[in-house]
Amino acid sequence: MRTTKFKKLGYIALVEKGTKTITGIARIDGYTEPLSLAQLEQHEAKHRVPKSQYTASGYKWFTAMKLSNVQRLSSPIRYIHNNGTVIWVKLSEQPAVLASLSAQLIKLAHITKPLLEQKQKKKKLKVKPNNNVIHVSGSKAWLKELVQQQPLLADKQGLLPLSQLGHCFSAARCCLDGLYHLRCGEVEYRFDNQRDALSALRRDDALQWAWFSKNGRKTWQNTAAWQAEE
Repeated sequence: MRTTKFKKLGYIALVEKGTKTITGIARIDGYTEPLSLAQLEQHEAKHRVPKSQYTASGYKWFTAMKLSNVQRLSSPIRYIHNNGTVIWVKLSEQPAVLASLSAQLIKLAHITKPLLEQKQKKKKLKVKPNNNVIHVSGSKAWLKELVQQQPLLADKQGLLPLSQLGHCFSAARCCLDGLYHLRCGEVEYRFDNQRDALSALRRDDALQWAWFSKNGRKTWQNTAAWQAEE
C-alpha cells in the first residue's frame, strides 16, 4: 500500500524493513486508484492492513501497488542503504549485490522449473530441461549486467535483427504470452517489452533470440544481418 502511484513497473527487489537485506523479488504490474474504506475492507486479505489501522485518523496509504511473481530468496542479501534514500535503492550502483542476486535467481530458476514445465506442457510447448529462466524486464540493472554495459552501437539504431533463415525479430513472431526470449549460453532471459529486448540485441550480436512458429514452436536464432524497421 502506497500514498501515491509511481511510474516504476517491472521487477524490483523486496527489502525487509529495518534489516538492510533483500529477502525476495516481485514484479510491479500496476497501481490502483485510491481505495475507499469499503474497498480496503473488501480486499483486506490481499493488503493485510488491519482495519484498526486504515480506519484510524491520519491513515493515508490508500493506493495499492499490484505485485505478481513474488519470490522469496533462499538467503537474505545485504545491501548498502545510503543516507537520504527513502523509497528506491539503485542496485545498479552495487555490482556485488547484483552478482549475489543473480546467483540466487539462477538457483531459484531450478526450484521453480517444474512449475514452469507444467504450465508450458498445458500449452503443448517443448521445454529444454537445462535452461535457466530469468525474467529481467523493467530492470535497467539486469539489462546492464546482461550486455556487460556495452554501448549502444549507432549503426544499429532503427534496425531489426535478421537470422540466417530469414526470420526477423518482430513482435508478430518473437513474442509469446507478452514475453521476448533471449539467450546467453545456458541462461534464458525474458523481457516483457520489445524495446528492452532490442536494446540488448543491439549491444551484443552474440545473444540468441527466440522465433515462434504459428503453432508456438520455439527455435533459437542467431543474428546474421540487420534490416530497417518497417
